[in-house]
Amino acid sequence: MKKIKQFLKNLKNNKTGNILIEIPVILAIIGGLTAFSADNLEQIIPEARDVRRSADTHQISTALAFYYDDKGYYPIYISDNKKISWQILTRELEITYIQEMPQDPLFEEGYSYRYWSDGQIAKLYYTSEVDGGEKERWNY
Repeated sequence: MKKIKQFLKNLKNNKTGNILIEIPVILAIIGGLTAFSADNLEQIIPEARDVRRSADTHQISTALAFYYDDKGYYPIYISDNKKISWQILTRELEITYIQEMPQDPLFEEGYSYRYWSDGQIAKLYYTSEVDGGEKERWNY
């Protein structure tokens, strides 16, 4: 009986055999989590950029509201040229109403914000990566 207890005690203290089993299991778990997170990252990043676009246009809409309160009209621009509309909006709002006009996270890749106004009605748009279409963010 004493020999069996001694054998079990030695077996319990000797854990080198378990390491050979634990390492592949841990590597398999890490590999699975990495593959799972990489797939989700491809979906999460465009969604995160769309959230930023929404937040940017909300910030701009607040600046436009202050502009309207001060002047009684919105900056006028009635064309569909995105670049020029943004330049006009930047010139009218920056410094006084907004510290720095935000740019689309993928501005270099053709994404941009768009502004339209006849003076009494103003609209802000952004192109969604997730939906693939233009979203009207603000309309007053």
